[in-house]
Order: sequence, then C-alpha cells, then structure tokens
Amino acid sequence: MVIAPLGVNVRTGPGTQYPILGIAPQDTEGEIIGKSEDDQWWAVRVPSAPNEQGWVAAAYVETL
Repeated sequence: MVIAPLGVNVRTGPGTQYPILGIAPQDTEGEIIGKSEDDQWWAVRVPSAPNEQGWVAAAYVETL
C-alpha cells in the first residue's frame, strides 16, 4: 500500500517524461503492483487507466 501525504502526479510510465494521468489528492492510498528497475517509481492500480495502472514517484509517497 502506498499513500500520498501531500498528493502526487500519477503518470503513464516511470518518469517525468511520461504524461500525467491525473493527480492523487492529499492522503490518497493506493495498491502497489510493481516498481521501476531503479526503485524511483511505484506502479499503482488505477482502474480508470487504459492498462489499469499508473506510476508515482517514490520520493513523494510513503509505503505502508
């Protein structure tokens, strides 16, 4: 489980070069389904996304 204490951009891939799918508001919790090879990004379940996943920067979220 991941939580965005201050909110975070949810992107289509693991990096700032990927488009933003949306913003997870402050204190949003989400299910972790993967991580990037460099451990800098978490893949999270986003049912409304085309592939049902989005990416959040590990630096801006906390894991539970």
